[in-house]
Amino acid sequence: MPELLCLRFRDSHISAGASVGWTLLTPVGQVEASGHALLSELANVLPASDSARRCIVIVGGEAAFLGSVEVPPKQQRHIKQLVPFLVEEQIVEPIEAMHLAMPVLHDGERVAVATLKRDLMEGWLAQLLAFDIAPDYLFLDVLCVPCRQGEWQLLFDADRLLFRDGQHSGMLLTPQTAETVLKLALAAAPEQQPDDAALLPEPDTDNSSVAVEPESDDIINRAAQRAQRDALDAASAARVVLLDSEKQAHEQAAFEQLRAARNHAEGAQLDSNQVPSPNQSSRQEIPHDPHEAALLGEDFVNPAGRGGGQPAQAGKGGVNVEGNLEADIQARNQAIPENWLAEIDAMVRSENVSTAHVRYSETVSEMLAVSAVQSLDTSLNLLQGEFRPATANAEQRRFLRKISAAVAACVALFLVITLGGGFYLNARADHYFDRSVAMYRELFPKQRKVIDPVRQMKRQLRGSSVGATTSDFLPLLDAASRSLQSLETTDGEEPAIQQLRYDTQRGHIAIDLHASNIDQLEAYRDLLTAEGLEVDILSANQDGDSIKGRIQVGRS
Repeated sequence: MPELLCLRFRDSHISAGASVGWTLLTPVGQVEASGHALLSELANVLPASDSARRCIVIVGGEAAFLGSVEVPPKQQRHIKQLVPFLVEEQIVEPIEAMHLAMPVLHDGERVAVATLKRDLMEGWLAQLLAFDIAPDYLFLDVLCVPCRQGEWQLLFDADRLLFRDGQHSGMLLTPQTAETVLKLALAAAPEQQPDDAALLPEPDTDNSSVAVEPESDDIINRAAQRAQRDALDAASAARVVLLDSEKQAHEQAAFEQLRAARNHAEGAQLDSNQVPSPNQSSRQEIPHDPHEAALLGEDFVNPAGRGGGQPAQAGKGGVNVEGNLEADIQARNQAIPENWLAEIDAMVRSENVSTAHVRYSETVSEMLAVSAVQSLDTSLNLLQGEFRPATANAEQRRFLRKISAAVAACVALFLVITLGGGFYLNARADHYFDRSVAMYRELFPKQRKVIDPVRQMKRQLRGSSVGATTSDFLPLLDAASRSLQSLETTDGEEPAIQQLRYDTQRGHIAIDLHASNIDQLEAYRDLLTAEGLEVDILSANQDGDSIKGRIQVGRS
């Protein structure tokens, strides 16, 4: 199966000079290679591949508004039309300028929604497309933190803290806001869930995509309430897991090296009067130019399995950025408490919540990439609606073809079993018919024509029950003869049978009888009826001194 390429941007700023952590993984989430590079130089450092790779892009969680809305069960089929109206009440920006993304599967009436600016999405995809990158999945980093039922996950990433408290909920915390937000979230967790609250971006983020109120206290309170509402455990967090990486310093140094090299390349292209001051922000937007980033070379690639080592030095271009890099790292470290993880651990324990510390040997970018690959089908993909990738349609068609092939195979198997069973049963029926015919001929060897042995056998059995003969005619004739002999005669002519006719189709005998009077004719009828036969006097005519009558005799 083809490899997967995961590109992780630490913030919501994507440009030619943006630093990216790349990871190559197998479909089961095993890391094959990884490293760091500028986006403009990514194609030069990625290993070649014979087949196309599926691409996963992970961006900073501060770019999106993570919230949830309640959709009544009767309105679930109109969820795409209803959600924008519900989300509009929770954001400041016009809903027409926002892009909404929802998970494929959701339980109950509450539906998670990620909201971000449409022009921001368009800018991301345009910058990626400029370097021939067409992502199949676009995830937020806070939703790629490993997730377990009943636990809150805190991933320490240098001066950032990725806090995930639900399947589709999380937030980005800083050293200034982390302790306050966590205390409020832990204090509110056992209480009843609030009505409507949502995760808001950090107020000090330059690339925030949603307008927020300036009051920081209100932001912290609402963020904590949203964390409490969407916690994995509806009542409270059973445990808080603190995650960090052994290679955190190494990865941070690699990103800083890339940033410093980018700034050096920018400075080399400026005139002496346009050299940026040291205090200029390193996150300014870089105009798109494929050749404006510094060529870093192989020294900045960190393949999987290579030891941690020291931070990478200058690339092949010979740029010396160590002095500026050390100053930048020292400035950033001053804003981070020395024992940030230990302080958070102690604070959580003081709230009577158990903690666990897990340290990974992979980098943070690799951890997020592995988690994203292992939850591709359940994670919230931002590429929906008008941003749906073309590969998703192709993959859906492949899935439908597989389903169609499976259904066709099942139908073919059913037809084979049905037709085969029909032929087998017909063959068995013919075999039993031949045996029935053979058995009938053994019992009645003089019977030449055998059409339906069952009916003919029933007829034979019915005939043998009267008079111990094997014919319908003979039992009737025998009964008629016995009844005539039993008929008492008085003065006059004795009754006599003049003519007898047998109807083979109806099984009746018509008897023409001469009697001296009508009483003898009726007495004869009564005697035949006593034999259990059906008797009808068809006619009775006077002929001189005698009566000519016709009687029909059949089985009752």
